[in-house]
Amino acid sequence: MAAAPVLQSRGYEKLVLQVGRGALKPALCSSPALAVEAFRFKDSLAEDLGRADLVISHAGAGSCLETLEKRKPIIVVTNEKLMNNHQLELAKQLHRDGHVLCCNCSTLVETLQSMDLSTLKPFPPGQPEKFALFLDKKKKILNRCISRPSAIFTRKLNVHRGILQLKNKGYTHRHIEQ
Repeated sequence: MAAAPVLQSRGYEKLVLQVGRGALKPALCSSPALAVEAFRFKDSLAEDLGRADLVISHAGAGSCLETLEKRKPIIVVTNEKLMNNHQLELAKQLHRDGHVLCCNCSTLVETLQSMDLSTLKPFPPGQPEKFALFLDKKKKILNRCISRPSAIFTRKLNVHRGILQLKNKGYTHRHIEQ
């Protein structure tokens, strides 16, 4: 575990690992200066996140957003071997926006050595009521489109970043929310 000495030199005293259900079990190399614990699965990571001074995570949306909502600094480690790598897209965008540090497995130690957590920007809190209103408006638009016999939208409905796209055979309707 090449990261352990770097974490120790940066003043971290405890490393908690979620190792999942895989066959690999990490060698726990605790020392008097850095205690290492591991677990496979917990119903909730809220308590662990609450105690964390730093989170190192894969780039799954749930993991990233839960950590950012807790206002914890996070290093997002991307898996470049995934097909249709939505995790990489999310990690890069959160990094461009200044909310996370981003690396891959081979650059994690270097990222730990050079990290400056003070440069990370707080993630803005979610606004579920605005999203609900947005969906209500889009549902009305969709209902109007579907109610017209000539417009049957059966293929795809995408809501992404305030853009609603309805697609059918060769026709695309885009509505951009301001």
